[in-house]
Amino acid sequence: MELLLYLEFYAFPILFLLSTIAVNAPYGKFARDGWGPQFNGKWSFFIFEAVSPLFFFYFWWISNTLSSVYSIFLCSLYMLHYIYRSIIFTYITPSMKPASLPIILSAIFFNSINGYNNGIATSQLSSSSSILLSILGTSLFIIGKEKSCNFNFVGLSINIHSDAHLRSLRSKPGNNPNAYYIPDAGFYKYVTAANYFGELVEWFGWSLLLYPNVAGLAFFFCTFANLVPRAMSTHQWYKQKFSEKYPKDRYVIIPFVF
Repeated sequence: MELLLYLEFYAFPILFLLSTIAVNAPYGKFARDGWGPQFNGKWSFFIFEAVSPLFFFYFWWISNTLSSVYSIFLCSLYMLHYIYRSIIFTYITPSMKPASLPIILSAIFFNSINGYNNGIATSQLSSSSSILLSILGTSLFIIGKEKSCNFNFVGLSINIHSDAHLRSLRSKPGNNPNAYYIPDAGFYKYVTAANYFGELVEWFGWSLLLYPNVAGLAFFFCTFANLVPRAMSTHQWYKQKFSEKYPKDRYVIIPFVF
């Protein structure tokens, strides 16, 4: 296991979990002064999100000696997520709070390593045996791959719908475009952090698609360690802000579980 993959698989999840439990990262609704210089939120988000697909595609391209259909398919899935996340989402979001320099640099650092690890891993996947077994229709491995692909698409769909619902609340006539409202559609009926839940589902599916390579699993572990404590803080924030108005039966991030 290469050093960078070793770091992402073992060290980063622990670091993310401990740091996000100890401190609410100062971005979004938790943005605050005292964390160094601040920069335009939308441009900052675009830059540090775009790093991951750039690194992914570059190292996938230069390392892709197999040129398998499966590898190309997975590359397309990864790029689809980040085209939405870095370009479409950033463009259609009316405004974002300023981002502090430590947040920008840490995001660029992680996304560079994550893009590299997953690009290398995806370039090494062969689909020759998978295609044959898929045609025969007798492979549990292929059935598993198709299900994990569904996880990936379902997760992305949940994420996109959740983002759209949050935007729609602010765009309603009479609502303040910079204020926060109680979301009540889609998976927000069940959890406070439906957008985070979508990302967990998506990258869990990705980890299955890359198996037995552990780069996808490392990405999922890091996502889980970063988003679950963030979701807990967000849940508490909504409860404090809206008090009795906030649904008491709403879970934090995983419907009917947590």
